[in-house]
Amino acid sequence: MIKRDGRSKKERATWKNYYTYTLANLMEYTKQLGWSVELRRGSASLNEANFDKKLITINLNQRPELRVYALLHELGHVSVRRSQGYTYKFPYGELDKSQLNTNRKRIGILEEEIAAWSKALDIAKKRKIIIDREVFDRDKSRCLMTYIKWLRREPGW
Repeated sequence: MIKRDGRSKKERATWKNYYTYTLANLMEYTKQLGWSVELRRGSASLNEANFDKKLITINLNQRPELRVYALLHELGHVSVRRSQGYTYKFPYGELDKSQLNTNRKRIGILEEEIAAWSKALDIAKKRKIIIDREVFDRDKSRCLMTYIKWLRREPGW
């Protein structure tokens, strides 16, 4: 039986197993970086990296493939913030949301988000993780659009 995405039930099960295995491997890699990963049920915005606690939270309500992409993205943030020149490139990245009171600062946050998605692809390539670019780009776009909508809602836009 072929479904809308062109994959049979057996193929979908194989990919689900692949991404479940890949998530476990990425979680082990995250530990090697000195970070913890917590899988929790919640809203889509639950995916986040807490730099004070060195804790990445991933939403279990996503299918396994999107969990992998979310963890790659959060690891992208870790990589971006560890990179030389971070505070020069992203001077507003460590501000509390209440301090993001100008368009310039909020655009800076969007720039870091885009950089983290780019780093996610670099990490995937380095770790030989198979990425479905159509699905990855769709998820990236959905996530970035939440930031763009946030930018437009805030005063000063």
